[in-house]
Amino acid sequence: MSSFPLSARSAKLVALAVLSFLVPPGFAGAADWALSPSVSISQRYDSNLFFSSDRPQSDFYSVLRPVILFTAEDDRTKLKIDSTVTGEKFYTHDELDNIFYDGHFSISRKFTERFSGELEGKFVHDATLQSVVEEAGLASRWTDRYFFDLGGSQSCSLTERLGLKLSQRASKTYYPSGVYPDASFVRFALGPEYFLTGRDTLSLNTSFHLTDYEDTSEVKEFASLFEWKRVLDETATLRLGAGCRYTSISAARSAVQLIQIRIGDSYLPFAPTDLVAQSFSYTTDDFGPVMAATLEKNWSERLSTSIFVGKDQYNSVNSQVYDRTSFGISAKYGLSEKTSLGVEAKYYHNESVGSVMETTDYVIFSPLVERRITENAQVRIAGAYELQHREFTGMGFSDRLYRTDRFMVWIELKYIWPRLFSRS
Repeated sequence: MSSFPLSARSAKLVALAVLSFLVPPGFAGAADWALSPSVSISQRYDSNLFFSSDRPQSDFYSVLRPVILFTAEDDRTKLKIDSTVTGEKFYTHDELDNIFYDGHFSISRKFTERFSGELEGKFVHDATLQSVVEEAGLASRWTDRYFFDLGGSQSCSLTERLGLKLSQRASKTYYPSGVYPDASFVRFALGPEYFLTGRDTLSLNTSFHLTDYEDTSEVKEFASLFEWKRVLDETATLRLGAGCRYTSISAARSAVQLIQIRIGDSYLPFAPTDLVAQSFSYTTDDFGPVMAATLEKNWSERLSTSIFVGKDQYNSVNSQVYDRTSFGISAKYGLSEKTSLGVEAKYYHNESVGSVMETTDYVIFSPLVERRITENAQVRIAGAYELQHREFTGMGFSDRLYRTDRFMVWIELKYIWPRLFSRS
């Protein structure tokens, strides 16, 4: 049985305690605040609901998503709370009908001219399949997931040019179906930052994280990333980062062993009770590079682009560790004051770390058209095409190659009530 409810309750108490420290007395009476609800409704089609290479199943489904956003701000403190409820209704796959929830809060406070702090938390109820595909291009089963996350950071300006930032994060993932192991995650990071010139910033981020998969494995990672940020001009920013990481994976496995009693030169007859479950553990160490690079450019008031390249490790829902290489590009163009076009393309290459070698290549291409109907209403027509190749080798596998693809299309209507209730 998972301890998730207790952990979530404890984390909420910690969050409330820290919130009481960050939010000063009198903030509620002095802050400018606003309540801005919105609602969207969309009709969607998915040609391969389970992103499966074997007998893909398609369906139409409807999505209703109301959102409530609360913001408050004074000279030193900013508070943001948003809550989203998503209802999904499928035409033929009634078993997938569900109501999901996504709640998030963040608060930042400037205590002095040199010291500031931030706290954010999140609670999400969603389904794993689409979330995991978006994160790394890996397929997974469709099952409910509960995710609770709490993180904080503290920034201090030691001198006019030298700063220091500390950050902490803890999360818990819970699967009611038991399809995947529940996971606990903690991360600590330390990063000095040096403002070299008005355009150049150097930083060194050193981090440690621990992912504990219940009754399965434990992943520890130490990483260090050196980053250079360059403001090329008023319209372009470049970030380049490179470093290394060390990963230690400890896993527990079970096996059945035949135990027979020997008397002289013979054995007693075999019986089912002679089968004894044996457990064993092993540790794998891995060392490799990490890299991150982004280039953002506003070519004009209408056209903007963004490019990213990255290399790191990713821990999947089934406790498998992957070396992940990623590349992406996006662009947005404003046809007019009311209409805009957008396109995004991403590529992920994943190689598993372990005795079974799994290699996955994944590509997604997503175009969209957005039109503002009124000051508060907009309509969006979008689509996506996904292609995945998976290959397995090792541990008795002959080379196996699976090809999976799907396309999705949807139309969405959204209405926003900006500052429905507010005070300035």
